[in-house]
Amino acid sequence: MKKQTHILQWLFLVGLLAFSMPGYGQIKPIRSATGLALPVSELEPVVLPASVPQASPSLQGGGFSRQSLGFEAPVPGVIRLLARDDQGLPIWAEIAYGDPDGVSLEAQASRVLSDMAVLMKIRNAQEDLSLKRIDHRSDGEDVLVFEQQYKGVVVDGAEIRLYARDGRITLFSGRYFPSPALSSVQPVQPAAEAVVHASEEVGARDLGGLPADYLPELPAPQLTILHRDGQPVLVWKVELMANALHRWTVYIDAKSGDVVHKRAETCSLTGMHHHAMPVLDGPFTANAVDLKGVNRLINTYQVGNTYYLLDGSRPMFKPGSSMLPDDPVGGILTIDALNTSPALNSFKAAHVTSSNNSWNKPVAVSAHYNAGIAYEYYRQTFNRNSISGTGKSIMSFVNVADDDGGGMDNAFWNGAAMFYGNGDQAFLPLARSLDVAGHEMTHGVIQATANLVYEKESGALNESFADIFATMIDRDDWKIGEEVVKASVFPSGALRDLQDPHNGGSGLGSPGWQPKNTSEQYTGSQDNGGVHINSGIPNHAFYLFASNAGVTKEQAEQVFYLALDKYLVKSSKFIDLRYAVIQSCKDLYGAGTPLVDIAENAFNAVGIGSGNTGGGTPDDYQDDINVNPGDEYLVFRDDPSSKLYISLADGSGIQVLSNVAPKSRPSVTDDGSLIVFVGLDSKMHAITIDWSTGQPTESIIQNQPIWHNVVISKDGLRIAGIADDIVPEIEVFDFNSGQWNVFGLYNPTFAEGVVTNEVRYADAMEFDHSGNYLVYDAYNLITNESGDNFDYWDIGFLDVWDPVTNNFASGEIFKLFSSVPDLSSVANPTFAKNSSYILAFDFYDGQADAYYIMGVNLESGDIGQIYENNTLGYPNYSVHDDQLIFDAKAGFFLDQVLGIIDLNSNKITGISGTDFLLIDGGARGNWFANGVRPLTGTNEPETVDNPFLYPNPGTNSFIPIGIPSGSTIRVWNALGSEILRVTEWQEGQAIEMGDVTAGIYYIQMVYQGKTASQTWIKSQE
Repeated sequence: MKKQTHILQWLFLVGLLAFSMPGYGQIKPIRSATGLALPVSELEPVVLPASVPQASPSLQGGGFSRQSLGFEAPVPGVIRLLARDDQGLPIWAEIAYGDPDGVSLEAQASRVLSDMAVLMKIRNAQEDLSLKRIDHRSDGEDVLVFEQQYKGVVVDGAEIRLYARDGRITLFSGRYFPSPALSSVQPVQPAAEAVVHASEEVGARDLGGLPADYLPELPAPQLTILHRDGQPVLVWKVELMANALHRWTVYIDAKSGDVVHKRAETCSLTGMHHHAMPVLDGPFTANAVDLKGVNRLINTYQVGNTYYLLDGSRPMFKPGSSMLPDDPVGGILTIDALNTSPALNSFKAAHVTSSNNSWNKPVAVSAHYNAGIAYEYYRQTFNRNSISGTGKSIMSFVNVADDDGGGMDNAFWNGAAMFYGNGDQAFLPLARSLDVAGHEMTHGVIQATANLVYEKESGALNESFADIFATMIDRDDWKIGEEVVKASVFPSGALRDLQDPHNGGSGLGSPGWQPKNTSEQYTGSQDNGGVHINSGIPNHAFYLFASNAGVTKEQAEQVFYLALDKYLVKSSKFIDLRYAVIQSCKDLYGAGTPLVDIAENAFNAVGIGSGNTGGGTPDDYQDDINVNPGDEYLVFRDDPSSKLYISLADGSGIQVLSNVAPKSRPSVTDDGSLIVFVGLDSKMHAITIDWSTGQPTESIIQNQPIWHNVVISKDGLRIAGIADDIVPEIEVFDFNSGQWNVFGLYNPTFAEGVVTNEVRYADAMEFDHSGNYLVYDAYNLITNESGDNFDYWDIGFLDVWDPVTNNFASGEIFKLFSSVPDLSSVANPTFAKNSSYILAFDFYDGQADAYYIMGVNLESGDIGQIYENNTLGYPNYSVHDDQLIFDAKAGFFLDQVLGIIDLNSNKITGISGTDFLLIDGGARGNWFANGVRPLTGTNEPETVDNPFLYPNPGTNSFIPIGIPSGSTIRVWNALGSEILRVTEWQEGQAIEMGDVTAGIYYIQMVYQGKTASQTWIKSQE
């Protein structure tokens, strides 16, 4: 056999020969029934040794995410998942497709969403995801905005965005739901009846007497699908004004007419904030004193002989389109509510006027001046055309009373205008404060951009952005409302504080207290799910970012504005803000900007994305174990199979290890002391190697000729077998109990308790590091009513051992991929040697008739291409996980070779140009080392430290070394029968084995609940 020739030299003619090669394009040969399958009661026991430390349950308890991933063809597109939601759905992903120039954005988007549909659990991307608009941004980027539908009905709260630069889509973000399963989307209740139910629910009054400009424009009732507690409900979405102040969204069950959910949309300073709109201008100026006693230069407008608090001086003002003074277009208008309440039918308002352009109305002056400051902030800082972004007017109402006629301790944004109360017990007149005005008007910016839903985390983000830009408009400190609160109610002297969200309080009951970390996050239902409470968490993240010595406020405000305007969607959560801010840092200041690290640290500090709960991502469990310190070897077979070979890791020093022709890939314990395989005789074989002498000993460990494959756990405590017959089963044998257990294979579904039976049989498999799980591939066959067959291979994980009960597990199955592309399959999975969350596998693209070796990070969901092959690769990681060996076909006649390729540090992508022919004629390789290492922490029973048997191999007896007197020694033969038990063993006492035949014996040593397991080999005398 030869080694170390560059594979590309051999593959030169493959493309010319591929179409004429028989069988090219088949994923695996289809097996036929043999009739040899046996029930578990007829399976003879197996005994296999283990001489490595007990493994850790690195997968038990969440060593990798038990979420099925999605999978798409790797070439030419690449999708790299950045984040998933708590249901495993992608919410951020990088896109790198190799589409040629000139492909339309719509066509690219269609392909991306179709490829991602499996990951997204969307049944049909073309039908369920509808392009709403394409935003052409001033920075040269295009944003494609999609809404989710089901049978033509919009899914509420769902929005997906694709970002394109230079004509290529580069990024995906969004919040959405798996395709709902509703039997019908035909409403029983008419829309008009839904409006009646909604009006009754919120006590809506007739507002026909109010000017239209005082109220926001509201859409007609919309049939939509609302998700409540994860379940889709067909509803009428009704938006209405209960009165001139309070705006509501009410969801009415379209079948029963019941109220399913309601949400207050009115934004208030102290308990409910939301949305924004119009702005005003004027050709005259005046000097007037505001509530602080400061003389302000304000803009007014003369109509006839009367001056109005109407600012028509801004670039957005369109006098030719305006009907003055009542209906300015692009103006800033301040109106007097005459101490009436917009919550009552008696609400009335009048223009603030002067006959000589002199103004002795400090409340109106403050509101008018502050509105102009907020307008100019957004125009000059972000080139934003008014609060709406489209030049709509800004309207402020002053002297607003509470509904009892007294002073109103609040300020509101109702979706169209600002309403300022004059205070009562807790506040001075609220028009006094610039940051209050900035806060409320920013709700209009939010409404016109991300339109964050005003409840729970998205509502807290809504409130947070209003606070953030309020402190940027009034940027002398990090406080909100410090100029209007009364110290008797707010001892800290501020309503909220971004620098210290606790704001002098000790907990939720303290005035002005907010959580500053997700560990303190409020999870109740009050305050729309804590929108004013939990906003303290992202508030503090912004403070930590903006106050860092490496960031200026000017940079910070640009980053957060871009995140809001470009990346966040209506249902975004805290973790989405983290990714949006990081991406915005890169967009504005380059991929290598130190602002990325500063932003990450800021979000880590508040628990968003740092592994804490409540808005952060879960711990990623991406912990590696130490590299096996032993010498490295390869064990492999030839092709066609005739012998089992061993060599050094570089392919040199090849020797025959067994003259038995292997049927399956050899499986090796972590310390290399034991190799198992199924021979062409369909029996289980084992080779034990005494590394001190280099002497191998071979035996048959299960003599029934019924087997197709066998693997051993890394700790040697269990084996798993697959029978030759066509049965959807895997048999597992545990050496401690001496028992078999048969696990049935099935395909899980999203419906609880419902499984499907397309699985016909398994083929390749491997234990994880803990020995608690098996990863396997399986052949699936579906026959439709016409008799046509649809078949594919997929990969699953089988829970075989429960370390808590120290018994066989339930046999629960979850799939690596929820589905794979049409005409395609995945097979031959293998774990990285030091990372239980890394897996390599074969992918066959049936549409392109192409083979790839792929890698996947089970925690992050990242999928990478390791190598484009021309046959199934049966991959296997190196001891250091920096290389991968695999089967390939090379040369003019496509001869079998064992290849090797270098890996990037992520272990799931190969390094181009590093592929070499390692062993000519080699196949089904397994790379291992013969050292001893701990396989990370464990929940298994404690072990006796470092025992061994002497002599081993031996002839008539052995002495256990390293265990205390009083231990119990148990001995099993190769059939799994206990042949000897010695209790109260004494140190130095020999265990007599003269009466047994030569072969492999399994020895268990037990002392005070601690166990140790070793193999002893009896040699011929």
